[in-house]
This record gives sequence, C-alpha cells and structure tokens, in this order.
Amino acid sequence: MNSSDAAPDGLNPAEVREMLELGRSGLFSTLEESAKRLTAPFFWYSADPDSSSNPVVGGTMCFVRTSVRVLGISAAHVHRDCVKALSASSDMACQLGAHTFTPQDHIVDIDDALDIVTYDLSEIQVTAARAYAHAPAVWPPPPPRNADYAVAAGWPWNLSAQETTRFSHQFLHFIGRFNIDGVRQIGMATHRSHSVPWGQRSLPPGLNLGGMSGGPLFALRTDGLMRLELVGVISDFIQSIEQVLARPVDLIALDGTLVRSSAL
Repeated sequence: MNSSDAAPDGLNPAEVREMLELGRSGLFSTLEESAKRLTAPFFWYSADPDSSSNPVVGGTMCFVRTSVRVLGISAAHVHRDCVKALSASSDMACQLGAHTFTPQDHIVDIDDALDIVTYDLSEIQVTAARAYAHAPAVWPPPPPRNADYAVAAGWPWNLSAQETTRFSHQFLHFIGRFNIDGVRQIGMATHRSHSVPWGQRSLPPGLNLGGMSGGPLFALRTDGLMRLELVGVISDFIQSIEQVLARPVDLIALDGTLVRSSAL
C-alpha cells in the first residue's frame, strides 16, 4: 500500500476494518513518511542530454546506523546491474537519492547467494540522499512476531520519470501480514490486485514493481509506542503471486559484513 494502495484483503475482515480505521486516523500517511525517510532510490541513467529515450533503472537502498558505522543496504543484484551499466558506457551515471554515487567505492561486503550488499556511508551522504538512518535499539532487531504487521517499501522504477537531468520518483509501500518467517527468508503477500485503496489513485493493473529490490521490510511493532523496525531487505517481488521476499537483517553484522554461515 502507499498513496495508491492500502490494506490487502489477505488480512482477515477484522484486520481490514482495523486498517481502514487506522487510515481514517491518518496513520497511513505517518507510516509512509516514516518508511520513506529511511530509504532512497538507488538508480542509474544516461547522463547524455541527447539521450532522452533511456529509462531510469535501479532499485532501493535503506540506511541503518549501528554502533560501528552507518550502513547503506541493498540487494546484490541491484549493485551488480548498476556496476555493469556504468562499466558498459561512459555516459552512464548513478545516483543515490539526490546525489551522485559510485557504489563500487563504498562496498563493505556483497554476497550473491544472500543477495545482499552493504556500503560504508557517511552521515553527509545519507543527508544528501534526503534520508535518515534507521537507528534500532539493538542490532539486529528482534525477528517478526505473530502480532506484527509487515510493511514493505521501495521506489519502483516504473513509477520514475526523467526529464533531461531532472528525475521524479514515487515511493510505494504495502501493509500486510508476514506469511514467510524463516531463518534465511521472510516475506509477505501484498495482494495488491485486491487491495483497498486509501490514496488518490490505485496502481495500474500489472505494474512491474522492479525497483523495490533492496528496499526495507519492516515489522510494525504495536507493543507500547507504535514503531517500524527493519527486519528484512527485499530481494524479489514475485509478480504472479504478489509475494515480497526478503533476507533477514540478522545476516548482517554490526560492521556490515555478511554472516555467510546462514547462507542458502
């Protein structure tokens, strides 16, 4: 769900009523803003001003402040695609939010089997991306619990547009329930084709959500103060069954190195 889509009807009727009530209370817009500010579009494009036909392509990056460093986290396949595009043409450029980014210069660790990449970032870079770093009380945060709602978020490139050197991006998020809760993979079904719209418009039917890879999968904690906690990094969206898949963040150590003993 986002400013286009809301609670999927995969929730039970009581939960749908709860979601609609929360929407009327203004919570959805608050959640959207909270999730949005912890991420940025991570994209590449042709910097040639005469090449207006090249689409914006990319993924999403989320930001975490641990006790060791500020991390940028995304999907390994997004990094690989970006570096390949930059290597193929001198006209290609990469951005993280609002500023130029050279991903290969900031890598802490990457693993294709886990489909996670981590970057060492500065506070200035996160600010320049017009974002904030998620600062959980402990790292990694506790895994999803039965009482938690799931919030998946990202910046689909099919909702992006390029006009010469200016770009516009649209943030997207869904609220639902965790339906996969494993040691190596977690996930949620978006049920977006049957979702309950709460914003100004619904998503176009069949919209490819490529670009959400690398985005956060949050648990919406409702014990005490309602808050979002990062529990996963999106690795895939399976269009045919409307399923978000993510890697648990406990595969990422405090310093950003990856815990390969849990790899598939």
